Amino acid sequence: MEITATMLSRVRERVTDIGRGPTTLAREAGLDRGYIRDILTGRKKAIRYEMLPQLASALRCDPRYLTGEIDDPLTGESQAQGGDPSHRFMAVDGVCETGAWQRHATAALFAKTIPVLPDQRFDARLQRCFEVRGDNLARWGIVNGMYAIAVEPSEYKRARGDVLSGAIAIVKRERVSLGEVEISGRVIRDNAGTITLPASVDDAGRDLASIPLTSDDADERISIIGIVTIAVSLIS
Repeated sequence: MEITATMLSRVRERVTDIGRGPTTLAREAGLDRGYIRDILTGRKKAIRYEMLPQLASALRCDPRYLTGEIDDPLTGESQAQGGDPSHRFMAVDGVCETGAWQRHATAALFAKTIPVLPDQRFDARLQRCFEVRGDNLARWGIVNGMYAIAVEPSEYKRARGDVLSGAIAIVKRERVSLGEVEISGRVIRDNAGTITLPASVDDAGRDLASIPLTSDDADERISIIGIVTIAVSLIS
């Protein structure tokens, strides 16, 4: 399909709104490094139709926004259809599954959207959605197949204050030398800079094992990429 002036304008807008480089966004979504950059520079004049959902996932919007069918990138609400509330979508950034290590190139590849609104208490541009797999968070009411909406820590602190012990965090762990990444849900337990695997908490809520936010292992990187504020289950 041809890259129209509308699509080019909206790709440029999403890159600006997200605030990350086109190469980074493309790489995280499993696209070629120059895929989005080539669109922005005009080098790429057309894309395959089947690549549209993946491009939309990289840009965190509904695919129809890029084609001009709808006018709101974050909710999927079509002004052309009178703001039909059934057209509301959030891009799914990837899978949250403890113990599932993936290659960097495929970890964030999850080209689909779901009919869910971002958390209205926070800036929608600073929210990400993950599909939860496994029951590692079941104790906290987040079970296999649900979707967790996470707010970037800086935005959470701006709107709600300090993150409290007991909050669910989406955590990225990286094995640098192997080029692997794990996205998992973990519990912030105290003010000592530790995050704790939920399955390693006893019935009294005591930590049985914890992972420090900073590691002495130069080959391992650990970061909190979001604080979970909403978890939803879709009924098909």
